[in-house]
Amino acid sequence: MHIVKAKIFYFIVGTSLILSVSGCDQIATLTEYFSPKKSANKSAPAKSAPAPVEVKAMAATSSGSVAAKSETPVAAKKTPPAPADLPANVLAQVGNWSITINEFKEQEKSAMELASQNKLQYDLPAERLLGMIVEQQLLFQEAQRQGMDKDSKVAKQIEEARKLILSQNLQTKMVDGIVVTEEEIQDFYKQNQQFYYEPAEYKLSQIVVDTEEAANEIFTQLAQGANFAEIVNAQSKIKSDGKFISEDQLAFQKLKDVINALDQGKFSTVFKGPDGFYIVKIEEKKGGVERTLEEVKEGIKADLSYLKYLQGLQQLQTAIPVQTNLKLLEAK
Repeated sequence: MHIVKAKIFYFIVGTSLILSVSGCDQIATLTEYFSPKKSANKSAPAKSAPAPVEVKAMAATSSGSVAAKSETPVAAKKTPPAPADLPANVLAQVGNWSITINEFKEQEKSAMELASQNKLQYDLPAERLLGMIVEQQLLFQEAQRQGMDKDSKVAKQIEEARKLILSQNLQTKMVDGIVVTEEEIQDFYKQNQQFYYEPAEYKLSQIVVDTEEAANEIFTQLAQGANFAEIVNAQSKIKSDGKFISEDQLAFQKLKDVINALDQGKFSTVFKGPDGFYIVKIEEKKGGVERTLEEVKEGIKADLSYLKYLQGLQQLQTAIPVQTNLKLLEAK
């Protein structure tokens, strides 16, 4: 279970580094993210990734500032001096690469947002996140030294990740540029009003007997105050199951017509149906109302936005020809 959780965090942090990395080579994050070696270090959080001596001697405070580890408490707002060989705002340095405290906070924020989007609890300590970032850079720099970026398989993985990043950024740009007006929303609602009707559902009791004479006699008893449920249990061919059924589940047209004209709590007159002669009662009704524009406005806006996005894709296809051979899928 711990290994699975660690892998999830590596995915979250790795993705956040790909999407929001600042101050270092984008390819570094892609190489490490797709590197098989990455999964080898996830099951032992107590043995975090190696880091320079300066990093091991530092711990992140809850506010994101850096404080030297010491037995003596440090004032909350007091920032200790950086090691002599690091600039004041640099949190860590690996070879010729460095990350500032502000860059670290941006990556931490991205990791938190991705965890939230995936409905995961983010409880990665800042020091552990920094260790993972340092580990990434160590692995990347060593991978470059070994010439792994020249390997055809790795190069293909990097290119696929590059495509993903570029396409996602263009998609975001297209979506952000979509404008849906109030007039468009109103027009769409009017043209598709039938789809905003909430079908009625009924909980019915039915008395069904073989002859009209028997049905009329029961109707007279009901009119004089007899208990509908007791007659159902004693004489009806169809028993109540207590479940709701929708309008389109009503068994035959005459039953639909009778139900539509009947108020909740009332029972019908005798009418003929496929199983004999019927008297029905609406025990409970819900739905059967049209949803207002205000109730569906946000949904319409989302639908129109998506339609406009699809129109944008169609325009792209006029500039960039697209051909598909779906018969190959059928053969598969």
